Amino acid sequence: MTDATDNNATAADNQQPTSGGATGSVTPEPKFTQADIDRIDAKTRKEARAAAVNDLLKELGFDKADDLKAVVQSAKAKAEADLSAAEKSEAARLKAEKERDEAKTALESEKAARLIDKRNDALMAAAAKAGALDAKDVLRWAGDESADALKATLKDDGALDDKAVDALVAAAKKAKPHYFGVGAPGSPSLSGGKPAGTDKKGIREAVFGGKSSVHL
Repeated sequence: MTDATDNNATAADNQQPTSGGATGSVTPEPKFTQADIDRIDAKTRKEARAAAVNDLLKELGFDKADDLKAVVQSAKAKAEADLSAAEKSEAARLKAEKERDEAKTALESEKAARLIDKRNDALMAAAAKAGALDAKDVLRWAGDESADALKATLKDDGALDDKAVDALVAAAKKAKPHYFGVGAPGSPSLSGGKPAGTDKKGIREAVFGGKSSVHL
């Protein structure tokens, strides 16, 4: 009885697969590559994120992500519309300010131009009264050679300074006597090196050839 049992055990042992045996084989354990591990890890992370998103949606009262997306897009569109309206309002304000400033600048330029015309007319009138052959020559000289004095003929409030005008004409007459018909010795406007005629009639004849209507 014992021998039969031992024989059966021996037979069973002989049927077990052995490593490297000729009559049996061993089932290999599954092996994972790094790519397999990365793929499994990525899947796990994705499932975890999806679960977290679903939990957040439930907290916010949404059934699915599309509902939340629609709300966000609607809020964004409203914010952009409000911003656009504000930008349009700001653009309109800036445009109005620009037009106002341009109009103010144009008005000031026009005012300044009128004052300059007034000053130039006064200067040329004073030059003509002083005996200038061509009052425009005196004005050009003042602009080129005595710009500060010319500027000083207008006060800060825009009023004309008559004394400054007369002083400028006197300076022009001294610097450019030939503008007033007073030249160097021997010139047609001189007689013996002296101005021809110092009385009213003589000045008219020397400066205007006796045709001047200027009252001296």
